[in-house]
Amino acid sequence: MTKDKGGPAFTTTHKQYGVPLEGISLRDWFAGQALVGIGSHIEVPFGKTRIEGYNWDHMAECAYRIADAMIQEGRHKDAV
Repeated sequence: MTKDKGGPAFTTTHKQYGVPLEGISLRDWFAGQALVGIGSHIEVPFGKTRIEGYNWDHMAECAYRIADAMIQEGRHKDAV
């Protein structure tokens, strides 16, 4: 089963050729924004550039679950 990607996040038209440019999906945009929020709760010791001991796969999964919920809620609101 494929996920609803919510359509394009930022649509624009190529100035010279008039071709629509879709870019990133709304699902990927939402997941990226969710990941920023998730990552903002990680404490990095001063002077460190690498963070060890975190389950990055789980964080990515959570970000996409949030994105999917946002798309579903948006679809629900459109139907009401």
